[in-house]
Amino acid sequence: MNVLPPGVSAEQVDDAVALSGYPLQTVLERTLRGPFTVTPEWSYVDRESGATRNMDLLAVKPLFDWAAPQQLISPLLALLIECKRATLPYIFFETARPLRLNIEIAGVYPRSTIQISADDDLSHWNESFATSLELSEEEFLSSGPAYASTFARINRAGNHLDLSGSDIFNNAVMPLIKASDYLIDINMPRPSHRYYHPQLVVRVCVVDAPMLIFRQASEHAEITDWVRVLRHEIPVAPGHFNDAEVRPIDFVHSDYLATYLSKFLMPFAERFAERAAAHQVELATGKGHVTHSRTLRELSGLHAELRPRPRSSSIRHSLPVAVPLWLLGEARSRLRGLVRRSER
Repeated sequence: MNVLPPGVSAEQVDDAVALSGYPLQTVLERTLRGPFTVTPEWSYVDRESGATRNMDLLAVKPLFDWAAPQQLISPLLALLIECKRATLPYIFFETARPLRLNIEIAGVYPRSTIQISADDDLSHWNESFATSLELSEEEFLSSGPAYASTFARINRAGNHLDLSGSDIFNNAVMPLIKASDYLIDINMPRPSHRYYHPQLVVRVCVVDAPMLIFRQASEHAEITDWVRVLRHEIPVAPGHFNDAEVRPIDFVHSDYLATYLSKFLMPFAERFAERAAAHQVELATGKGHVTHSRTLRELSGLHAELRPRPRSSSIRHSLPVAVPLWLLGEARSRLRGLVRRSER
């Protein structure tokens, strides 16, 4: 019979569902659908176990005009959303903002840096997308929320309250990190691609529960609407500076989500689309060029000076004047000889 078993009432079922986060997921899906293409229970592969898991919502919004002529790149915004609901608070402990916070982009390679050369320097500089496109000082990255690396959820244990960080870490932070890794992997462009769809990837945990933060200069918690949690990971390329070591997850209270989207995220996404449109080749190839290496050392005016890397550049202008030209000619001859031998 299609009835509830003894000992389980409809009210208990309603209470369990209300605390689960599923109603919040449904509300967010209705709210985002329209401007965004929303996929509930979006599936991804766990990078550690290989198991298939589900993210509450994937919401994608085009940042280009469908009616405009086809461009080399057509940027999008991809929101990965996990929903959490509780009666007891989530607590965050403030930490210093990282010196440079990067953004991650699916649909281009590499996913977080542009390799930049200069006319007056032999070196190649790997600069983050945020730095290369001069997005680091945008309000969304520079002066938005407080930052935290330590967090906990309050649980009731008998007559007292207990703190546990494992629930947030295992059920919010790591699922969002792994889901974003999978999104980036499946959108990796192939050599045959002629057009690219770079997706600005933003990880958000929407919380319907009290959110508290302990500020660095205070011993008392205060209510907060938005905290950026920092996940520190082993670099993709050990031994090289890589901003992707620090990967942000935004914890946003459900009542503040509309403000978060309209005042902070969407203006930032639109600026990203504007800068991406100005540097289509650099994003598509992962390579750029500037005239003076001073621009890279000072990180001033990089967006304005950045341009596609020339197919061929004069090596004489890059090397010190003291290098004899005959030595360059001999090096070219030896290189040709190696190429001929390898072709045989």
